[in-house]
Amino acid sequence: MRISWISTMTRTSISQSRADDLPVAILGTSGFAATHVRALKKIPGVRIVGVYSRTLVRARQFADAHAIARATDQLEPLLDDPELRAVVIVTEPERHVELAWRALEANKDFLIEKPLGIDFGQAERLVAKAQAANRVGSVVSQLRFDPILQRMHHRVQALRTSQAPMLASVSVMMPRDQNYYAKGDGWRGVSGSVILNQAVHWVDLLNWFFGEPQRIHAVSTITRPFLHCPDQCAAVLHYPHPVTVTLISGTFSQGRFPPQLTIHHPEGCLDYQELRGPPPPKNWRERLGRKLAGQRVWGEVEVDAFERMMADFIDAVRMRHPPAVSLEDGLSALKVALAIQNARG
Repeated sequence: MRISWISTMTRTSISQSRADDLPVAILGTSGFAATHVRALKKIPGVRIVGVYSRTLVRARQFADAHAIARATDQLEPLLDDPELRAVVIVTEPERHVELAWRALEANKDFLIEKPLGIDFGQAERLVAKAQAANRVGSVVSQLRFDPILQRMHHRVQALRTSQAPMLASVSVMMPRDQNYYAKGDGWRGVSGSVILNQAVHWVDLLNWFFGEPQRIHAVSTITRPFLHCPDQCAAVLHYPHPVTVTLISGTFSQGRFPPQLTIHHPEGCLDYQELRGPPPPKNWRERLGRKLAGQRVWGEVEVDAFERMMADFIDAVRMRHPPAVSLEDGLSALKVALAIQNARG
């Protein structure tokens, strides 16, 4: 169920709302928090008024690096600030639901870095509370804002309407060594499984394309002795209409490989990497040659999907309408990801 919104704002007040500053705070100083800050600073009218960390030194270092006036290790005074409108939660996943809950209690809107949480029951209660409070809540899902994937989504919906059978494959492989899993307090090695921490974006994308799967066959395994969560998974997802998808993901590879998404249907094939075009050339001569030859490169067919997602959330906060990615979407992705993660063959 999506949130039902009732707005009493007039056209004049809506226009004024667009022009007003929007004070936002960052909760967490993880490595990806800087990406959120850079995206927010590109949106007119957004002011980052504070940053919170459980460690005051880290909060101050982050604030100094990003020219943020307020740094604190005290959450309540920050959330109780009547000026503050929204928060962006960029902590370890174990704290996502807790911090979002406290933001709700302070009547703040919130964006959560993926995944929504690590416990489905807790996440489900959070979604229900947000619905009851009529707050704007969203989960980072930037793939939905990739223009290439949006085109693929449009085509897939037409194929689903025609009941065309489809077979799809997704591959998400990337290098994550022992140093990566040991960063911070080591949470990635305990709860940062490959399906929750890396492939969950693609789980959400599959939900967007096909709906929730009806059946899941999966194997998730730990391949390295320093880990306590799966770093390899393989799943077969069965959807109606009829659609079957294979998903493989791992963090044990030595090199980084572009994510692969291929969808076969009776009329042909949709291939994500092919539609993106060749990767950016490494030197200006090759870039010029491709341009003169009329060849597409990634930079010419792709905008920054993350920034588009962030702008959508901010617009939802300002205009009091549902964001493109709802908390229910995040809950659905978490449900499927946990089913894959907990499978052992």
